[in-house]
Amino acid sequence: MNYNGFAVRCKGASHIRNHTVCQDSAKHIQDEKAVVSAVADGHGSSAYFRSDRGSEFAVEIGCEKLFDFLHTTDLSALSEQEQSEKITELTNCIVNGWRTAIMKDLLELPFTEDEILNVPEKDKENYFPFSESQRDAVSREELEQHFDAENPSPEILSLFKAYGSTLICLGFCENFGLGLHVGDGKCVAVYPDGTTDEPIPWDEKCHLNRCTSLCDERAKEEFRHHIWKDMFPTAVFSASDGIDDTFADRLHWFYLQIALEFIETDFEKCVSEIETQLPKFSERGSQDDMSLCGMIDIEQLQTMAEMIHETIQNMEREQKLTEIQQKLLELEYRKNSVEKIISLSTDELKIASSREKLAILEEEIRKIEEQRNLLELKTPENSEPIQETEFEEDEEFEITVYEEIADSEEFQFFEQSEAFEHFEKSPELVTEEDGFED
Repeated sequence: MNYNGFAVRCKGASHIRNHTVCQDSAKHIQDEKAVVSAVADGHGSSAYFRSDRGSEFAVEIGCEKLFDFLHTTDLSALSEQEQSEKITELTNCIVNGWRTAIMKDLLELPFTEDEILNVPEKDKENYFPFSESQRDAVSREELEQHFDAENPSPEILSLFKAYGSTLICLGFCENFGLGLHVGDGKCVAVYPDGTTDEPIPWDEKCHLNRCTSLCDERAKEEFRHHIWKDMFPTAVFSASDGIDDTFADRLHWFYLQIALEFIETDFEKCVSEIETQLPKFSERGSQDDMSLCGMIDIEQLQTMAEMIHETIQNMEREQKLTEIQQKLLELEYRKNSVEKIISLSTDELKIASSREKLAILEEEIRKIEEQRNLLELKTPENSEPIQETEFEEDEEFEITVYEEIADSEEFQFFEQSEAFEHFEKSPELVTEEDGFED
């Protein structure tokens, strides 16, 4: 077992400005037989006012239970049905352990009036009986008597919401690896052939500001998982959505860059540098808390430097081609609009002015097409590292379509034309340069 693990986190830029706690947690543990790392993202709205503790309990219990599992179970020797049963037992154990930790915390520290002051009324009604002011009315013995981690009562279940959190937990031993996930965030693996993937299935219930959670009634059923048995990853990373939202469609590129850093830098120094960079990523990106963990086979990674460089370069090339194609679509659309205006106008001066603008657009399109063609020819063997593509901008060049013909008779016809209908359907392609406003 050649993996080294790490886990780091930071308070988000928006949390720093608003003087709120960091709601993300991260943890890793390892010995000579197994390595485990985890991240958890506590929910942010007022009803989840103890989610920072909920996420801390999540990584503590997730790591502990998965670490024990790796030492006592060999999934690689089991049938698929037996594997599924064992993983269900494990996720049930994690959820029950998390619920037990929440109940212990609540018994020791009942909700304060300040904590529940600003929560929604429906949640306040659930939380109030377990607040400090009601400590004498509900004894510790009564609470413990009514608590069943396996099947909590509706009254107890509603209390878990205050601690709501996601969890991603990864673990590897000699014969297999296992990833567990409830909620949002993503896991990205890097393989010996240089490819990357997101092995743990995505949860379609996680959309916009909604996601599944450890605090859900059906949390045990909401866990997804992935087993590594045949091809082990060289590196695997997971992070909260603060990272995902910052890098979006460049997330795999980001993790490959981190992999390169581990090749070129001492392991502990690299982890420290990642931790230092997280607040900067948050400030420039999502503004959210960030937690990131991973495990890396350094020896194998050392043999992959050239391959990773090529993969990164190809990703950057595809990104630039996508940006260029989008720019061409915008310019072609504006070109077609100017051509339509020329065909509709009877004012010779306006026609001449529009033709000048058309010529500028056509020249800009030609230059960008040349850039695209050059990029399409580039391969890692025959090109230098891809540079930032800069599109030429002429501040004096403005297509003032609306200002020029809005009052003309021709515009009445243009309003009914296919071109105008396309403008209305595609506002994202209409810029202030085109003279149309919302």
